[in-house]
Parts: sequence; C-alpha cells; structure tokens
Amino acid sequence: MPKKNLPSYRLHKSTGRAICVLQGKMFYLGQYKSKESRAKYNELIADYLTNDRKLPPTRYASTLTIEVAVFQFLEYAEGFYVKNGKKTATFTNYRDRVAIPMPTHVNRERNRHSKPAIWNRLLGRLQSGQCYSSV
Repeated sequence: MPKKNLPSYRLHKSTGRAICVLQGKMFYLGQYKSKESRAKYNELIADYLTNDRKLPPTRYASTLTIEVAVFQFLEYAEGFYVKNGKKTATFTNYRDRVAIPMPTHVNRERNRHSKPAIWNRLLGRLQSGQCYSSV
C-alpha cells in the first residue's frame, strides 16, 4: 500500500505563524514552532485523517450570518465613530447604508435606528428569506 503524504506544518513568513493547508484552505495554528501550534496541527490532521482526508464540515464551516455581521458592525461603528460625545456623519452614513427597510406599521422616525429595531429587522429579513443566511 503506497504511503500518502500529510499536509505540512510550515512557516508563514510574513506573519511568523505556523500554517497548514488542507483542501486549499489555510489554517493558522499560532506562533511557529510553539507547543500550542504543534498541538493544533496534530488535532487538525487527526480530524482530517479520521474523516477520510476531508474536512469535517461542521467544525470548520463558518457560522457567521450576514445579519449578525451587519449588526455587529453597527454596534462597533456606533462606539467608534464618535467625536466630542456625538456620533459623526460617518456613522450616520454607514447606518443609513446598511439599514434594512422597516415594516410599514413601525414608526420610522422614532424607532428607525435603535438597537432592538435594527435587530428585529435583521431577524425578520432572515426569517422571510429576503436575505442570505450565511456568509
């Protein structure tokens, strides 16, 4: 029976981190030649080999949804784009560009950009199938 090569543990020169490439996907393992990066490499290879040289889909698949990413960005932008205690025009521009249209029964002027209203709009779009559910 011919011996099959394992994906290599190697140095990513520009970052100084250890990497391993499986099925065209690069996995960063931590600082090169550290015990932690070697342990992560061994765990990754063990998962790869026990799954017949395929990545287990549930462990390495992205679970971030577009809606959650947008909501997290708005929360970040709300705190970052502040000058002299007030939200800047940059935040307002971002907020208006990513804002999802609200249902007609909601008072747009009062509730348009509150966190619960944004979250409810994102969830509504997801549940109605009007947007993608994952990235």
